[in-house]
Amino acid sequence: IYTVTEDTVANYTTTIDGTTITNTYKPGKTSLTVTKKWDDAENQDGLRPKNIKVQLYADGQELGKVVELSEDNKWTYTFSDLDEKKDGKAVQYTVKETEVPE
Repeated sequence: IYTVTEDTVANYTTTIDGTTITNTYKPGKTSLTVTKKWDDAENQDGLRPKNIKVQLYADGQELGKVVELSEDNKWTYTFSDLDEKKDGKAVQYTVKETEVPE
């Protein structure tokens, strides 16, 4: 009878089925919530736009589609299911307005 064993591999779970060793790594996920705040006396002068558009960036590169923030979604959106790391390094997420109201 033959058996297979393996030393523990950091950050992986190991399963052994007969002579097949499977090391599984599940990358971490995160989310990022963006909220637009208005300091305008509750839109006293009616200058607030109906909506704004924002874009998510991962390490300086556009990621996904442009998202609209408005009163309907309380000027808030959550980007979810985002990778925590890429090539072993933490991903730096930023959000920028794509259309700045005048």
